[in-house]
Amino acid sequence: MAWTPIQPEGELDISSVAQLREMLTGALTGGATHLLIDLSGVSFIDSSALGVFVSAYRKAVEAGGEMAFAGVNPQVRRVFELTRTERFFRFFPTAADAPAL
Repeated sequence: MAWTPIQPEGELDISSVAQLREMLTGALTGGATHLLIDLSGVSFIDSSALGVFVSAYRKAVEAGGEMAFAGVNPQVRRVFELTRTERFFRFFPTAADAPAL
């Protein structure tokens, strides 16, 4: 078993959340249970993107897996901290720092 990498880019907001949802749902319905979301190319997330992440996290956990993030910039990390959702996820400095499963 290994991490399934997901690498969205740009701003994750109400205008791009459908594509983000498709990426995560596609991975989960395809059998992935351990999602590694590389946010190194993401400059901003809003509450709609956060909601998609929480929903995908729940599905991954129900399937016996987890979801983690890598490459999160301080502004994006602050959104997780302000909403107290950071306690549900593991964070790695880069995708390469995620331990093998």
